[in-house]
Parts: sequence; structure tokens; C-alpha cells
Amino acid sequence: MTMSEMTEIESAVVDVLRSTVNTMGDAKEFILAEMPDYVMQLVSYYQIRYGIITAILLMVALFLVWLSKWGIKMGQKSNHEEPWALIVILTIPGILAFGGEAISRMLEFVKITVAPKVWLVEYIAQLAK
Repeated sequence: MTMSEMTEIESAVVDVLRSTVNTMGDAKEFILAEMPDYVMQLVSYYQIRYGIITAILLMVALFLVWLSKWGIKMGQKSNHEEPWALIVILTIPGILAFGGEAISRMLEFVKITVAPKVWLVEYIAQLAK
């Protein structure tokens, strides 16, 4: 290779590196400019998500409580208590499971609402694992 060919290659490499550095700088500026909006949208999304999930879980738990009470009432009215007792026995674990999960989701909803920065740090820590 001649000296002029080497200079052309070096010049091309320098141009590629400059272009890469400029692109990275532009990307950094874009990320820094958009990050607050992104974080607010992320917090809002999870706040709404946990609120909806909590409402659904509470409705299921309340339905199971109603079903259990209905089973107790029907068992008291009839002479054959076995089917109604089975309904009551089968709904109790569901009430505990759905109610417990609803409380857990409700606590996350409260954390996002009251302390969004704390929730965000925990969320980022989970992603880093």
C-alpha cells in the first residue's frame, strides 16, 4: 500500500469514528431529554395496571365470599349439607388466595401513588437482577 492509500483509509476510519461519536452524543441527548417523560409514563402505567388488577382480584374475592355465604345459607335450609359444605370448603382457599393477592397488589398501588421514586428504584433493581 502506498502512503496516499493509507491516508485515505485512515481518513475514512476517522470519519466513521466521528460519525459514531456524534450519533452516540445525539442518542444521549435524546435519552436525557425524553427520560423524565418516559419515567412518568412508566409510573402511570404501573399505577393503573395495579389498580385494575386489584379491583379484579377484590371482585373475585368478594364473589367467593358471597358464594361461601350462599353455601352456608343453603346448607342451613336443606337436610343434605354435604354439597353446600363442599362449596364453603372450596371457596375458603380461593378467598384467601385472591384476597391476599389483592392486598399485595393494593400495597404496590399505594407505593406507586405515595412514593413513586421508591417504587422506581425497586423496579430498576428488579430489572438489574
